[in-house]
Amino acid sequence: MEYALKQSTEPLKLWEKIEIVVGEGPSAGHYAARIEDFQEHGVVVTPPELVSGNTLLSSGCICLVMLTRDDAVYKFSTRIRTVETLNHRLYVLDPPQNVRRVQRRQYVRIDLWEKTRFAIVEKYAENKEGESDLQWDDGIIIDFSAGGVLLRSSDEIAVGAILTLSLDFLSEPNLPQIIAAVCRRSFTRDGLAMAGIEFLRRDLLDRVCNSAQLKRLPEAVRSFDKVAQNRLVTYVFKREVELRGKGLL
Repeated sequence: MEYALKQSTEPLKLWEKIEIVVGEGPSAGHYAARIEDFQEHGVVVTPPELVSGNTLLSSGCICLVMLTRDDAVYKFSTRIRTVETLNHRLYVLDPPQNVRRVQRRQYVRIDLWEKTRFAIVEKYAENKEGESDLQWDDGIIIDFSAGGVLLRSSDEIAVGAILTLSLDFLSEPNLPQIIAAVCRRSFTRDGLAMAGIEFLRRDLLDRVCNSAQLKRLPEAVRSFDKVAQNRLVTYVFKREVELRGKGLL
């Protein structure tokens, strides 16, 4: 027996890792588990292990389940039950309903204070081409999500400006460290220049950048595709769990 996920090309899979969240806010309990079996009345999971938070799972409670696939992150609400057998206790999730694919507006955003370097494509002279002409400036990332960042810079960044960002703090394997982006919002806060920056996946570059800008972007930005962005979703979720565990969120 399999349970299909709406908006996904694949059903739930045996031994697939899931995140179970119970409660809300800083005290929400975050648990890790894997799918162990499929039964007529639900999905059997391994005993959930507490990752962070202090809200405990109890039989019959409503919880949120999240799982990460290459194509997207999915989440659905369900009820968890405990079933006693002769040999051991089973943890069973009701069959998934109303599965949602995480969209850009739903990306988890975390507060961050990380140094970065960025380059604005529009600064270059018209007769210069190639990424060797990049003029990097220093900035501070104030908050971060898989969809973009809030950037503090020494000078104001114009709305619509195309940038490349160097995210050296993303030290985990397979995470993108050079990303193309566009400034969507520019403002000042306490006299400091701030910019809302949206990441540009490979499939969006041609829609946002003109031909001259495309020539000046580093080749590395083209590796930031949907799969890479979903790796960022997982990274941000892990960072959120770590920060909650330290009492910083």
